[in-house]
Amino acid sequence: MEIERNDEKRIFNRFNSVVLLVLVFIALFIIIYRYGEMINLNYDITSLNNQLREKTAVNSAIYADLDRQYNIDDIKNIAETKLDMNKPRADQRILIHPDMSDRYQSSEKEDFYSYGRAVWEKIKHTAENISDIFIGSKKD
Repeated sequence: MEIERNDEKRIFNRFNSVVLLVLVFIALFIIIYRYGEMINLNYDITSLNNQLREKTAVNSAIYADLDRQYNIDDIKNIAETKLDMNKPRADQRILIHPDMSDRYQSSEKEDFYSYGRAVWEKIKHTAENISDIFIGSKKD
């Protein structure tokens, strides 16, 4: 009986060591697999960065070419011929004098303040009416 128990213990111990060894190999395989995936992703990132740099360089070259193609005379010619635009007449021009003071009064600003005063007067009048209702009128 004791020999059978020892054999069972040995078999059980060997089975445990085999299971442990298999688990270690599975863990190592998973680690190596994930490391390989990270290397592939890093390669993809590098490749995409290189493509981005190339496309940015092409885009910059296109903008530079566009700047070289059009000058102010070409734009003026297109505006006059294709878009029927003309120079403004003397009565259509607005001259701005840089020595003017900064004390410009906006009608919108005045409207806002007059509206604010009107609202304040209405609130004061309503508050006086409410106080007259609850406290009583002093005119009696």
